[in-house]
Amino acid sequence: MYEGTMEAPRSSMQLSHINDIISKLRAASAELDIRVVMENANSTVLNLLDFKDYTLVDTGNSSADLFSLADNDVILLGESSFGALAHLVAPPKGLTIVEGADEPNKHRDSTRRSLVLASGRIVDFVQMIIENFPEVQMKTASNEP
Repeated sequence: MYEGTMEAPRSSMQLSHINDIISKLRAASAELDIRVVMENANSTVLNLLDFKDYTLVDTGNSSADLFSLADNDVILLGESSFGALAHLVAPPKGLTIVEGADEPNKHRDSTRRSLVLASGRIVDFVQMIIENFPEVQMKTASNEP
């Protein structure tokens, strides 16, 4: 059953912030592999994403979905415990951006970096991602379409 509002699904990052971050990453990077992990996938919510070139992960196996979420360079999360656990089991090389965390300390006991946005405050993370992930191929004049 879906809970929350369309703009702020329960325990998830606001869709407008997801769209903003993905748009900025897409503008700066040569290629993005986007995975949307959503239990009991809801097409109403998915249709609010500004991008459609994602892989939906909803296997029905919570453990498999957890590790699929954790296995990303950049993870966008709300304040759910499931998301916090994904952050804790994620490889150390990566960045987790958490919005609205009521308990920011639950993301600190990890070797992976996390940025907590209190009260839904959103900032531009593209430069930080570029600095922390030199292996990410960024757009240049030679590889732009």
